[in-house]
Amino acid sequence: MKITEAKLKQIILEEVIDRVINYEVQKFRLALREGCARKGILLTEAQEDDVSREYERAKRTAWLKKVRNAALAGGVTMASLAPFAHEVEVEKPAQAQALKASNIEKATNKDSKMEKLEDRLSNKDDIGSWIWQAEDSMSREGGRYTFPTDPDNEQVALMPIEWSVGWDVLNDMENNAPAYPMPQELLQILAAQPEITPEMDARDIQKIQNSFTKEALSYYKSIGSTPTGDFFTVFTPDKYEDAGVHGVHGYISVSQGQPSATFTGADGSQQLQDIQYIPSSDVPDGYVMGNGLNKQQQYEKFKYVEYLPMEEFVQMKKNL
Repeated sequence: MKITEAKLKQIILEEVIDRVINYEVQKFRLALREGCARKGILLTEAQEDDVSREYERAKRTAWLKKVRNAALAGGVTMASLAPFAHEVEVEKPAQAQALKASNIEKATNKDSKMEKLEDRLSNKDDIGSWIWQAEDSMSREGGRYTFPTDPDNEQVALMPIEWSVGWDVLNDMENNAPAYPMPQELLQILAAQPEITPEMDARDIQKIQNSFTKEALSYYKSIGSTPTGDFFTVFTPDKYEDAGVHGVHGYISVSQGQPSATFTGADGSQQLQDIQYIPSSDVPDGYVMGNGLNKQQQYEKFKYVEYLPMEEFVQMKKNL
């Protein structure tokens, strides 16, 4: 079907207006988020949506007025549309950068970090990443159980203490009530990072946070305390709790080279073990896990390094 010149003008006009408005809204949303974060105000995504919609409506009204004035001055011709199209074209690189910065903001905000942590803790496909070893676990011919197993009850397998600490961190993030402040060692690493200035966008801030994260992870790796061991001596069955409360009901491996968490039943068949865990509140402060950290250090590593939202990173840097 042949498109008339009038229809073509209308299509171009609508496309130009939409592109310019979308660009302006992206810039506004990013500026709103960063400006509020610098003042210690953390907006929810719903609040950002509400304010951005109001801004978009105002911008659209202004643009339509601008185009209407151009039409009144000389009619909406292909030539009169050229300035608007040019404005969009010259802003394309900036628009792409603003969109990238906005995507980084969304991927590193509090909701996103909490979602990633919860997925790591409960996603059935990720449970295998928590496999660990305890020397006093029940052994079996041909190798150990997939997860450490109660020496007196092969039906019960235990998640690592790190997993329990992860749930504490997730709960505290949701309630804005950290169990521990950022330790001095991390504050020193944070202070050594470049200053965050008002003209920086999320891409610039991410580079600074990535540098902080790298140095902080190196710090925790360097601690390397000797593990306490004697897991099933320190933690007796009366301390066990069902991991099902966190959505973990047994473990079926999705990896060909990794066995599921099973035991041999009375009839000789392989059956799923009950997955249980030790609440971190029952873990002694001085108990060192297999990764060389105690529960407080593991909490800090999750909370202030691996799952630290960008807006909180900016605020902590500002508060130094």
